[in-house]
Amino acid sequence: MRRFLRHLLEGVQERLFSDIPEDFHSVETGEPFRTCIDCEQPLTGFYIIEKAFVNGDAIYEYALCDSCSESLGEDISPESKKHVRKFIGFPLKPRNLNRCAKCKTPREEGGEHVIIGGFEEDKMLNLGLPLTLCGSCVDLLNEGMSKATRDRLDEFEREHFPGPPEMEIDLPKRPKPVLI
Repeated sequence: MRRFLRHLLEGVQERLFSDIPEDFHSVETGEPFRTCIDCEQPLTGFYIIEKAFVNGDAIYEYALCDSCSESLGEDISPESKKHVRKFIGFPLKPRNLNRCAKCKTPREEGGEHVIIGGFEEDKMLNLGLPLTLCGSCVDLLNEGMSKATRDRLDEFEREHFPGPPEMEIDLPKRPKPVLI
């Protein structure tokens, strides 16, 4: 019986975790992310990665450790958290990163999209994440969030992705960091 249970658990772990695909490596270094964008500490334990693309070019990318993610999550309204869970859902099987998780638009059609994944040490978690959202679905997701949540995510963006002062103009709403 023990051998059977051990074999069963090994099979579950193999499906639950996989190697980190190159899609989630840093564009800057070509290597896996090593530090949290917020606290700048090494990524140990659980962390998330979000990357945004426009016409195939990465426009921002970051890794956020579990502690900093929890801290950011405390600033997100309960209504916004509920909206994200309802909008995205969290299926028990891995998602296809080649198309939007919501509307199924293929990534190769260009335009804007974000990819989001959850990781444990050097493995990717395949439960609810990873996922891809197209720019239109990111807009829909953002529209359903409270103003306080959008303001907090805008603050996070300004803190970590400042542009030159002359770029302080009204840009389109997307892509913005979306992971909560």
